[in-house]
Amino acid sequence: MSSSVPIAAVGIGAAAVAAYALYKLHERSAASAAPDHSTQPIVSIAPQSIQKLASMSAADMTVKNLPPKDKGFVGVCIAGTGRIAEVHVRAILGNRRARLVHVVDVMGDRAKAFGAKYGCPTFSTDIAQACQDPAVDAVMVCTPTQFHAAVCKVAAEYGKPIFCEKPVCALTDDLIKVYKHAASCDVPLLCGFHRSYDPNFSEMMQIIDDGGLQGVSLIHSTSRDHPLPSFEFLKKGGGELLYDFTVHDFDQLLWLTGDGKVMPSAVFACVSTNLEELRGSGVDDTCVVIVKFENGAIGHIDNSRYAPYGYDARCEVFGRGGSMVLNNPSTSAVVMQAGRDGARGGVVDESFPQRYAQAYANQMDHFLDICMFGNKERVSFRHSLIVNLLADAGVESKKTGQFVDFKKFALPKLKQAGFNW
Repeated sequence: MSSSVPIAAVGIGAAAVAAYALYKLHERSAASAAPDHSTQPIVSIAPQSIQKLASMSAADMTVKNLPPKDKGFVGVCIAGTGRIAEVHVRAILGNRRARLVHVVDVMGDRAKAFGAKYGCPTFSTDIAQACQDPAVDAVMVCTPTQFHAAVCKVAAEYGKPIFCEKPVCALTDDLIKVYKHAASCDVPLLCGFHRSYDPNFSEMMQIIDDGGLQGVSLIHSTSRDHPLPSFEFLKKGGGELLYDFTVHDFDQLLWLTGDGKVMPSAVFACVSTNLEELRGSGVDDTCVVIVKFENGAIGHIDNSRYAPYGYDARCEVFGRGGSMVLNNPSTSAVVMQAGRDGARGGVVDESFPQRYAQAYANQMDHFLDICMFGNKERVSFRHSLIVNLLADAGVESKKTGQFVDFKKFALPKLKQAGFNW
């Protein structure tokens, strides 16, 4: 919906008709053009546009009682105001089918400041209060992981579709309970693993699905963060490397091996602390994880909490028919080497919001499709659960120094969740 449409100047009936007509026009043009969400550019929001968005939110309230499909947009409540909320709110503001209508944070001053920054005057400190706001159609959970379960539970009970940042819960028992509760409330729950929405990674998956590699033998997934997360974040819930960071690589391995069609058979994790500022803190910053699959494929993961040169996320897949490599986007494709003086090349992205900007935009489109049309969640309960179980197995391997038999380790939890092997 264009911000130039003067909906605030008309009555509720006309506003609803105007909004719906604009949406149907978009729907018809989208169908005729057959766009692929994976290639749509993210819309940047200039600072001067924030006030326009704020004025639109007041107008949007005139159609708040219509279902999202009819009014042409989804009114989104964002719970949490930290770093990941900043990423997702830009995806909201950059999508014409979404409106930021409510901000929640237990610290009211933070909620108010976040809302003011992004043009949303409505805020609260309680998720139940936010869910009673008739402008709220869906909830995005961006709180620290330890609060995900409580927020998801309330949102589900109010019938609000849920987007929850990864992992849904660090404790697998809690994750199972949250998904089952959402299902009992007939509410969709989408976990925020974003890499499968990246156009380049999607291309890799398509090549594999089309048989281009004649099967998968080896996967090497590298993730090295930049900048180093704050010590406060690492100590207060983000510090378990395998659950907070390595889960992205587990997610990738699953997609590249058929999304659980081929199950892992064994997991080994070697984890350590190398950064001087983290020594003695109990926070790991480096790991290598081996995941073997039942068909013989082997996944190799290497992670670090800090790469001094920028955000580093690469992936190589090797099969009988060849190999393919997904490298970091860079300001230059040229790498120069000159004697013993080292190499010079392009600059990689600063951090994950820049590296995966398009993925976050595509993920938002998918969530809006779920809210408006009832589309099935791409990241399923089973997928999310297997990722958690891989992290659990990695922690067990870290403790024992041995490979973990994944089927023996994970099958009881899969059955608890209602899944077979």
